[in-house]
Amino acid sequence: MTDTPSSPNPSPQQPRPPRRGPGAWPIVLIAVGVVLLLGNLGWLNLSGLISLLNYWPVALVAVGLNLLTRGRHETPIIIGAVALALVLWASGDGIGRVVGTTASAQTISVQHELQGAASGRVTLDLGVGRVRIDGGASSGAFVTGTIQAGPGESVEQSYGRENGRALLELRSQHTPGVSLGLGDQRRWDLSLTREVPLVLRINAGVGENRVDLSAVQLTDLSFRGGVGETELRLPAGSYSGSVDVGVGAATVRLPPEAAARVTVSTGLGRTQVQGEWRRDGDVYTTPGFEQASERIELRISGGVGAMTVDRR
Repeated sequence: MTDTPSSPNPSPQQPRPPRRGPGAWPIVLIAVGVVLLLGNLGWLNLSGLISLLNYWPVALVAVGLNLLTRGRHETPIIIGAVALALVLWASGDGIGRVVGTTASAQTISVQHELQGAASGRVTLDLGVGRVRIDGGASSGAFVTGTIQAGPGESVEQSYGRENGRALLELRSQHTPGVSLGLGDQRRWDLSLTREVPLVLRINAGVGENRVDLSAVQLTDLSFRGGVGETELRLPAGSYSGSVDVGVGAATVRLPPEAAARVTVSTGLGRTQVQGEWRRDGDVYTTPGFEQASERIELRISGGVGAMTVDRR
């Protein structure tokens, strides 16, 4: 009698590696969504919450610890980093800023005359707060306005003349170790001359920026975005410039009659170019640009957030 060969024993099934959970990121996203919703409802002052950015190095420490532990303790590390940042923020009167109890702001006057200058250069290193800049300076004035600065902040003003050109620098200075609050009382309200050609350098800070240069005679522009929403309205004419969008929504507006060539580099977010343009890759050119007597050349780099270039 022939023995029937028995089938080999099936190999035991290898255990599946345990799935990693989603970690703490869903909790962080939910918390951020709740905070933004409360801010939109008017129950929180979101400008005060932005002061948490002062403690961004805590995030670097958390990333380093996560790498050292090979991700085995990711959730407690994230929770601990958030807790540490909140404790440091609260100790700097962050909570008071959220509910609107900030120290009173100091008012800094900006009054500089043209004094016969044929052109000018303005450099603005903006601080924290809402910013409004336009071309509405009165006759004979170079730059006028007021700055509402907060605790620990000073504004350095440097004004002079060089070869018939007016030169002004306004720089926000923050005293180390002093909390830089972000209440709605912090404002930069400045008006630039429309009487002479200007070279303009703006380094944005933290807050909402409304910059209307439609009445200014620009010859060169450099705008570096900060953190917050930005609207930049540019004039017609002949000039070149660069716009580096920071963190937040940004809109760059050009007049519909302007002849312009714009090179757009998309960042992390959605980019829209509106109006009548001819597109060649990342370069947008208005019809008749080559034949126009006045032409604008712009380089616009996207940041983190939605960016819109509008010529309508």
